[in-house]
Amino acid sequence: MSRILTVSTIWFALWASSAAASSTAYKCTTKSALTTSQGKAVQHLLGESMVGKEFFVDRTNGRIRGEVFSSAGWTTTQVLDNGSSQQSFKVLYLSSPYVHVRVLVVQEFEEGKSKSFVLLDNGDFFSGTCVGLS
Repeated sequence: MSRILTVSTIWFALWASSAAASSTAYKCTTKSALTTSQGKAVQHLLGESMVGKEFFVDRTNGRIRGEVFSSAGWTTTQVLDNGSSQQSFKVLYLSSPYVHVRVLVVQEFEEGKSKSFVLLDNGDFFSGTCVGLS
């Protein structure tokens, strides 16, 4: 009986961890918006209009769709790390001919369904939470 319980527990743990990592997309909500001024992080002038906004991230290719954030127009979208129980999901966005850089990091390793994210867009810094979608 204890052997069956042990095998069941191991199977459930493996299933639960793969279920989180197998989501095909994130639904993210912005909770704060900062920018830099005179060497300090300060509230973003458009912060109030950005906080509470949602966007979706396709985990297979890193594309973003949303009201305030989108990857349309970015010439390069590269998933650097798919994320795991030990690593963050990371995407790099580049534009040209004028170089702009955006980096999205979702802390996939956090326990629970809600994962913290950071989005660095040139000198602007946004953070919030993401949940996995199937």
